Amino acid sequence: GKVWKEYKEYEWSGGNVTTQWVYQTGDIIQSTPTYFNGIVYAGSTDGTIYAINNSSSTLKWSYTTGDQIISKPAIYEGLNEILVIFGSHDKKLYALNADDGKLKWYYTTEGCVISDPLVDNEAVYFGSGDKYIYSLNAWDGSFRWRYRTDGLLRQRPLVCAGRLYAFVRDSYIWYAINTNDGSLYWRGNA
Repeated sequence: GKVWKEYKEYEWSGGNVTTQWVYQTGDIIQSTPTYFNGIVYAGSTDGTIYAINNSSSTLKWSYTTGDQIISKPAIYEGLNEILVIFGSHDKKLYALNADDGKLKWYYTTEGCVISDPLVDNEAVYFGSGDKYIYSLNAWDGSFRWRYRTDGLLRQRPLVCAGRLYAFVRDSYIWYAINTNDGSLYWRGNA
């Protein structure tokens, strides 16, 4: 019967801390921002992702999706363009040009995309509320494969030696998936 969010005030005892800057969004920020090349990228539950210049705290650009954003943005460094990739509750994974915030591509799933995407070797991996783990081409958003789980991948997965390791909120918990074709190596629980 409790609300799943509870807040607690913490005290810092490690010395003086000063605020460098504050940028006001239309609602709360639930995920960790991403810092890249002097810009802070942060999604808000107001449905907008913000690109904020870290040295001046001024807005470089913003892009509004169809619903709230709690996904931590990932950065894809392509040959000619750098992309900011993130998910939204509007069931889409987005890729925006990091310089101007223009939409490069989006991919629609059947569930909210709240997971933190991972970019590795030209591929992006993420989970959706439709219980699939997806792999797309990072440059154009084209489909590579998907793997059905029994739950939700919320955290950012990890890739090592051709295997995607994912922590999924279901009865198996741990998944190891082949990054080439989406086949299962193993799954298990703790």
